[in-house]
Amino acid sequence: MIHVTRIILDVIYFISLYYAVFWLLTYLEEKPKEERKRSFKSWPKVSVIIPMYNEEENIKGTIESICNIDYPSDKLKIFVVDDGSKDQSLSIAEETMQEEKRKNPLLNINILHQENQGKFAAINTALEKTTSPFFATLDADSFPNKNALKNLLKEFTTKKVAAVSPILKIKNPKSLVEKLQWFEYAINYFYKSIIALRNAIHVSPGPLTVYRTEIVKNVGGFKEGHKTEDMELALRLQSKHYEIKQCEVAVVYTKAPSTLKSLLKQRIRWNLGSMRNIFDYSKMLFNKKYGDFGLFQLPMIPMAGILSVGLLGLLIFNSREQIKRYFLVLKTYQFNIFEYISDSWANFTTQFWFLNLNLKSIVMIGVFFSVSIFILYKGLKLFNEKIQKSKPALVTYVFLYYFFLAGVWLLVFKDLILKRDVKWK
Repeated sequence: MIHVTRIILDVIYFISLYYAVFWLLTYLEEKPKEERKRSFKSWPKVSVIIPMYNEEENIKGTIESICNIDYPSDKLKIFVVDDGSKDQSLSIAEETMQEEKRKNPLLNINILHQENQGKFAAINTALEKTTSPFFATLDADSFPNKNALKNLLKEFTTKKVAAVSPILKIKNPKSLVEKLQWFEYAINYFYKSIIALRNAIHVSPGPLTVYRTEIVKNVGGFKEGHKTEDMELALRLQSKHYEIKQCEVAVVYTKAPSTLKSLLKQRIRWNLGSMRNIFDYSKMLFNKKYGDFGLFQLPMIPMAGILSVGLLGLLIFNSREQIKRYFLVLKTYQFNIFEYISDSWANFTTQFWFLNLNLKSIVMIGVFFSVSIFILYKGLKLFNEKIQKSKPALVTYVFLYYFFLAGVWLLVFKDLILKRDVKWK
């Protein structure tokens, strides 16, 4: 059994190192080119679609942020689509619309209402009424910077560019869970900036991604996409060989789950929806016809889940006796973890599972830890932020957050096996 676990561990090390080296070499070798930004003699007309469902706490700020964005008012058309909200979202949106129109009579804001059909349907309702060459989706809990829209449009340098996404940041993170996501978004931004060099972006997020209207209508608009319509559309665009770009200077702030329970539900939905979408577009997996997207990026999504669950399983299996022993010891402390750590540290009696690993495992863990720190540093640097949100959150993220993600993937695979549908909440 020991030999089997070592073989599995070696496979996990090899695949993880392979992907890490590939993307790091991409970062080191494929430096962003000084690509000419598109210039406009006059800014084009743009429609902004805000799908809304039970967003009474956020919709006012979202509408205000887009109404006050730095863009000619006569070129901007805003659709707020109420998807059968059961709270006061619709009335708040209507009141906010009237307030903003009093401030700026040139604003073109439209409130649409429909029975609850889902976010994708709400976007399509407004898309049918859209005649502008570009449109953007804006989640009802997101708030773009004033220059975001102009900067996004500058990235449409060729007719093959179908979508451009901004940088996403967590708005006013307060709880530990929100601060963990703040670090996660910084790392994701660094990673996305790398895969963008290979035209391998697999998701166009809801907070102010701008699309070329003609292309999206030609491919059939938005689909339900297993509750992850932004990924489904991105996969469809990639399957048609369109380009999806990342704008480095357009920033949008978004609300994040504030509790571990809500974060867990969100990540299960995201990852389960991602897996089901990948099944739908499985023809692209390992298909050189789709370039680095098909050969590396798309396979890496399920691979990341498999590797994280595998590593977590091996960790638990190899540490089962120590886990049992620590459980019994903690039981005598009435599960007061801090008291236990304090006593263990004082007496130098704590033994960690990794002290029993072989040299190869220790070296590999050291390598992956160093890579993680490098990516975190680069992500924060590109994010144009300092590590100031929370040192406890940083420590928690570095040492514990990946165990949480492994747990998420474990639940995702369970739902896949049981053939459970993706749930929004």
